[in-house]
Amino acid sequence: MDPVNNINVDKDKPYLYCFRTSKGLGYSAHFVGGCLIITSIKSKGKGFQHCVKFDFKPQKWYMVTIVHIYNRWKNSELRCYVNGELASYGEITWLVNTSDTFDKCFLGSSETADANRVFCGQMTAVYLFSDALNAAQIFAIYQLGLGYKGTFKFKAESDLFLAEHHKLLLYDGKLSSAIAFTYNPRATDAQLCLESSPKDNPSIFVHSPHALMLQDVKAVLTHSIQSAMHSIGGVQVLFPLFAQLDYRQYLSDEVDLTICSTLLAFIMELLKNSIAMQEQMLACKGFLVIGYSLEKSSKSHVSRAVLELCLAFSKYLSNLQNGMPLLKQLCDHILLNPAIWIHTPAKVQLMLYTYLSTEFIGTVNIYNTIRRVGTVLLIMHTLKYYYWAVNPQDRSGITPKGLDGPRPNQKEILSLRAFLLMFIKQLVMKDSGVKEDELQAILNYLLTMHEDDNLMDVLQLLVALMSEHPNSMIPAFDQRNGLR
Repeated sequence: MDPVNNINVDKDKPYLYCFRTSKGLGYSAHFVGGCLIITSIKSKGKGFQHCVKFDFKPQKWYMVTIVHIYNRWKNSELRCYVNGELASYGEITWLVNTSDTFDKCFLGSSETADANRVFCGQMTAVYLFSDALNAAQIFAIYQLGLGYKGTFKFKAESDLFLAEHHKLLLYDGKLSSAIAFTYNPRATDAQLCLESSPKDNPSIFVHSPHALMLQDVKAVLTHSIQSAMHSIGGVQVLFPLFAQLDYRQYLSDEVDLTICSTLLAFIMELLKNSIAMQEQMLACKGFLVIGYSLEKSSKSHVSRAVLELCLAFSKYLSNLQNGMPLLKQLCDHILLNPAIWIHTPAKVQLMLYTYLSTEFIGTVNIYNTIRRVGTVLLIMHTLKYYYWAVNPQDRSGITPKGLDGPRPNQKEILSLRAFLLMFIKQLVMKDSGVKEDELQAILNYLLTMHEDDNLMDVLQLLVALMSEHPNSMIPAFDQRNGLR
């Protein structure tokens, strides 16, 4: 609803639909304030009303589904769903027993079509089904979004990612064959709104099924942000903006530190609502490009909000059926890229590595996705060059990294190293035990580092692995000449 003026509860009763005979018998639904009143008039001046006590707010989209269930031997039922969830239920004898034609049929108006009873706002597709839909079907339809205008015939018609059980409910043929009529703003011809149900379905009309739009009604066509982005080149047109994070704003001459999180949140929404965007992100190595830009820009942009969005990406992609390749990119180029995180506040780094060593590694999908040997090598490299407790330049001859900005203090570094080593321990011992290359990476670290503070925790990890998992560790240790 989008009323021109504030709704006058006493006068304004905007109708959602009205199907009546010339005698006034039939069905209707109208709003009174924020509530929806469903009416069934069975004889002149007599009928039933059911109030759906849901707070409908103006200028907000809702999917309203009203289900009439006829029962021969007990009271019939009326159910109202809002946004795919049951909002109201009642047992009423709603059936209007008449042989008369329903010749006063309106969507968004009563039969009088006066100003106080005309719906003011926007409507998307409207469906009437000849069967009573169940809760699972209604929730599945809601997943299609407000822009859906199809007839539930083709699985590939939607760009949205849908769960398999939702696809089965939507496209098993039952919904499509049960459509009695459907109207939508895309199927219009001047002031005529074309009825768009499948041609094979039986018609319930005694005349032309096409509807005439009332005065001041217009068909407004909109395009999703995904469609708009696709028309200008896809999600990759956003990537150059990450290279401009350090640019000063035109009016304030200051760097805006919220742009990075805003861009990531926008990309998150694009990926959530479009399979095509996910495929584009994968094909153009989006997380590699973003990670490189974050590496080169000021670390002031890598805030807690940015980390939370990166973790949200990880959680979303891990639950996505085809999200594993993108998750690999995210891990390799952002989550496990120390150059991005080393100069951020210690609390941000602690949050990242706590997540990696607990929730992240505990998720089966994530564990199966990350390359085990490569990941261990990457973490050992991170410990050696970025998260050293004592500068390894003098004794070990290793040129340290992460010196061109603020770093956590030694106590914080030791804490972060503990989480990284916990991550390695869980990673290598999750299945059948340590692989030789993983053990070799740990031994190589011990051979090349000579500072006690840089060695002790890794040595403790090695001893713990051998004592807790001798069956796999000791043969591998002997084969690699560990003592030598």
